[in-house]
Amino acid sequence: ELLDDKKRISLELEKSKQDLDRQKQETETVKDALHEAKMAVITLEETVSDLKKATKEKNEKIYHLESKVKQEEIASAGSQEAHQEQVKELGTAVAQLNMLVKKMEAESKEADARLAEAVEKYNKSEEVLKMLQLTMTKRDEEQAAIIQKIENERDDLVHE
Repeated sequence: ELLDDKKRISLELEKSKQDLDRQKQETETVKDALHEAKMAVITLEETVSDLKKATKEKNEKIYHLESKVKQEEIASAGSQEAHQEQVKELGTAVAQLNMLVKKMEAESKEADARLAEAVEKYNKSEEVLKMLQLTMTKRDEEQAAIIQKIENERDDLVHE
C-alpha cells in the first residue's frame, strides 16, 4: 500500500509538472503574440504618420497651384488663349491631386482599421496573458498544496 501511495504521489507530481510546463509554453506563445501585436501597432502608427505628412504636402501643393493660378490670371489678362491652356493644365493637376487625396484618404481609413485591429489584438493578448498568469499562480498554489499534502502523507506513512 505504501508503494501504491508512493506511485500515486509520483504520478500526481509528474502530471503537475507537465501541466506547469504546458502553461509556461502557452505563456511564451502569448508573449510572442503580444510582441507581434506591438510591432504591428508601431508599423501602423508609422504608416498613419507618413499619410499625414503626404496629406500636408498635398495641401501645400494645392495652395501653391492655386496661388500660381491667381498670379497667372492677373498676369495673363491680355493673353486669353495662353491663359485657357494654363487653366486646363492646372485643372488636370488639381484633378490628379484630388484623386491622390481620395486614394490617401482610403489608405488612411485602411491604416486606421488595421491599427484598431492591431490594438484590439494587443488588448486581447494582454487579457489572455493575465488570465494565464492567474491560472499559473493558482496552479502553483494548488501544486504546492498537493506537494505539502503528499509530504504530510509520506511523513504519516513513515511514522506508521
